[in-house]
Amino acid sequence: MFSVDKQSLQSLSALALFTFAFLGSEFFFDSRIGLLISAEGVVGAQAMILGASVVGFLAYAPISKLAGGRRALRAVEAVGAIAALVTIAVVESALAMQIAGCIAFFLLGSLGAEAHWSMARAFEGSPSLAKGAGAAYAAGILLQFLSNQFVPAGMADAAVLCVGVAALAVFAAAGEHDGETTGQAAADSSQQSAPGGAKTAIRAVWLLALVVLLACMFSTLNNVVTLANTQGSISVETWPRLFLAASGLAAGVLFDIRERRYMGFIMFAVTVLSTISILAVEAGASPVIGLIVFYVSSGFFVTFFTATFLQ
Repeated sequence: MFSVDKQSLQSLSALALFTFAFLGSEFFFDSRIGLLISAEGVVGAQAMILGASVVGFLAYAPISKLAGGRRALRAVEAVGAIAALVTIAVVESALAMQIAGCIAFFLLGSLGAEAHWSMARAFEGSPSLAKGAGAAYAAGILLQFLSNQFVPAGMADAAVLCVGVAALAVFAAAGEHDGETTGQAAADSSQQSAPGGAKTAIRAVWLLALVVLLACMFSTLNNVVTLANTQGSISVETWPRLFLAASGLAAGVLFDIRERRYMGFIMFAVTVLSTISILAVEAGASPVIGLIVFYVSSGFFVTFFTATFLQ
């Protein structure tokens, strides 16, 4: 069963809003810059903003340490991300749009790290960690799907994303401890886990290697989908996207069986299925088939690395 205390609800809301804001902003950026450059160029432009989000995610810890863990930092990041999204909506230069995109996703990466940190604290030791990760992801996907269906493209779309980013900052900062409390908690945790430090480090290295390997696989699928969407052969806004939400929820339920002992085996099966779909699309199969398999496998992948990383 889910824990329903205030901190758990705040962390779930923050992670769901991050999923909505991140994926919605990515699609918005792709759509806007696709009007100015080729379909192949969109794939490269998308890779740059995703790389910026990784840098932002990793920068969260040193930035928060220097800022003393102050909630005001989240507000500054949200304002910066909103300004960058508005810039993407109004400029007509591909270079300016690319720069604004990198800034927006760097800041979204940092806000996302705060959301994940909040989730890790709220669900520490919980037997429903994977269910929580899957539910948050599914909620974010549903928000994005509804936005794509009912919000007109253009400034209205940008406005909804800006509201999502603002809400993300509010929920991400809601459960944030002050710098002293967070620092003391980290020190206490370090002292308690010192005897198993070497074992934990080895596990972390293996987890990193696994996530890198799986990320390469799913990045390839994502590039195929992005290219096909930009060329107009498929649309990522339509009903197949609901498979993302459904697979995220299913993955959470399956992964939590017997304290997440079968996650590795399940992900191996999903990765094999994804590999087959890549080969099938490259061999001439319908891109819609690849899109559905991509969505199903992506829901499992996101829930897998989120739950494992948080744990």
